[in-house]
Amino acid sequence: MNNLSGVSIVATNNNGQWDFLLPVTMPHTITIDGFYVMDGGIENSGIQLVTNPGIGTALTGPFPYALTETIFIRNYSSTSETPWRHFTNNIFIDNINVVEQW
Repeated sequence: MNNLSGVSIVATNNNGQWDFLLPVTMPHTITIDGFYVMDGGIENSGIQLVTNPGIGTALTGPFPYALTETIFIRNYSSTSETPWRHFTNNIFIDNINVVEQW
């Protein structure tokens, strides 16, 4: 099985330690409409919506960033017909609402 575990639609990278002199936020909402993945039709684990930012201080460190509140997704497809994957980060699961086919 081809593993796409490191591949995501939205990449995040902030360990909460950088001071940008202003609050850092993701957009309040993200809309994904008509996203097609050309994965060669190879069986895989699916592409993740948002990557885990890595270090847990991204949301709790001295300079955390605010998460998006809602992700709207529709018309997602892939050559392998594998659906997208939900978050692997419990903080994302608890705080980001995902709405499919609105």
